[in-house]
Amino acid sequence: MIEEQPQFWVLIPAAGSGQRMQSDIPKQYLEVAGKTVLQHTVDRLASANGIAGLVLVTAPDDQRAEIIMPQTIACHRAVGGATRADTVLSGVEKIIALVGTEVWVLVHDAARPGVRQADVEQLMAVCAGSGEGGILAQPVRDTVKQAARDMTISTTLPREEIWLAQTPQCFKAGLLRSALQQAMASSATITDEASAMTLAGYACRLVPGHWRNMKLTEPEDMPLLEWILSNEA
Repeated sequence: MIEEQPQFWVLIPAAGSGQRMQSDIPKQYLEVAGKTVLQHTVDRLASANGIAGLVLVTAPDDQRAEIIMPQTIACHRAVGGATRADTVLSGVEKIIALVGTEVWVLVHDAARPGVRQADVEQLMAVCAGSGEGGILAQPVRDTVKQAARDMTISTTLPREEIWLAQTPQCFKAGLLRSALQQAMASSATITDEASAMTLAGYACRLVPGHWRNMKLTEPEDMPLLEWILSNEA
């Protein structure tokens, strides 16, 4: 009997405006190293081994996304919502409608175009091997202080226990849908998919990522991102 291989789909939420970039153009459509940020991101994820399809979740009136969809894998679009959780849930619902609840979903920030293919594939291998969800993340190197309200140091946190979350974040579609719905119904504060999953009681593995997988957030990030995309490791 041939064992069925796990199926992985990419979900890229790209409905935001990126207000901190101080640009009239949404940050995912800014040009860097010869392509838009989103084009770099889509190309990176679509080229990873084992990716079956991709869902791009955009604003309802977004006309730019059609030109960046790759031809090498199944690609679909969904309409985003008012919050990241709404947008991701819309994409998850699209994937479930297409391929069911047991597929793995890799949620990746549109503004992280420097993600390395090897790291994506390692995350996929860890999740498939363990049966548990996981995220790319970086262990903290600096000493970490917790601040009091008056901006004095209240305590020093054990840095060996602190990781900086990145994306992709990888979970089974059905479980992710349920976790997001529960979190939204309870008005819980969730800043990423892993926070919804852990709130729902699911295990979430940490897979070491790389500093190149930085998130474009402010104008000052552009020169470093340009260098990263122009100088592959």
